[in-house]
Amino acid sequence: MSTRAVRQVGGYFDPFRPKHYADPGIKTAYSDDFLRAHRTVLERAIPDLCLPAQSDYYSALSSGLDRALSGVGSARGCLKRVAQN
Repeated sequence: MSTRAVRQVGGYFDPFRPKHYADPGIKTAYSDDFLRAHRTVLERAIPDLCLPAQSDYYSALSSGLDRALSGVGSARGCLKRVAQN
């Protein structure tokens, strides 16, 4: 069923299963360049963090990564600080 939905030109579903990228109808609806780029990005995607106050988690992680990447602290120390927050 998902393959039929993804085949629809102008539809609401982009490819998300491995078989979608090999389907001739989907290849017709999308370009090979799009499918190649889309699959590459999707393979590196991470699921959304669905937790209460998720922005607090992301804010603490972002701050810790900024500190580590700018050399303000060691990666280990910055992540330890993130874990404490």
